[in-house]
Amino acid sequence: MDAKRLCEAYNRSVPPPPKQIDMLSAAVLQIQRPALPPGLGSISETGTCLVEPLVPGEYVKHSSNLGYVDESKRLTPRCFSHFTFEATGGEAMVVDIQGVGDVLTDPQIHTRAGGSGSGDLGTRGMAL
Repeated sequence: MDAKRLCEAYNRSVPPPPKQIDMLSAAVLQIQRPALPPGLGSISETGTCLVEPLVPGEYVKHSSNLGYVDESKRLTPRCFSHFTFEATGGEAMVVDIQGVGDVLTDPQIHTRAGGSGSGDLGTRGMAL
C-alpha cells in the first residue's frame, strides 16, 4: 500500500508525469480446508497466500531489488523509482518493478533504516 500511495503521488506531481501509472493492490488470504468427513481421516489444512487482480498481457520486469534495470524498455518505471526516493526525502525507494504496460505490480521498497522485510536492503539496495 505504501507503493500504491507513492504511485498516486507520482500521478499528482507537478509538472505531471508524461504517463500515469497504477500499482495493483494485493490482499492476503488465509485459507482453511475443512477436515475430511468422519471415517476418512482428520486432515485439515491452513495456508496463507497473497493475491492480486489478473492483468492480461505480457509482464515485463523493469527492475529488481538488487540493481537490475531493463535499459531497453520504458523510462516510466525508472522515473517512478527516482520520484519515490525524492518524494520521501531519501527515506525510501520503490524498486523491483514489473507489470503490464502502465499497471505495475509486486514492488519492493528499500528504506533508509532497512529491515522492513527480507527484500529491504536499506541504503545498499538504494545504491544498487
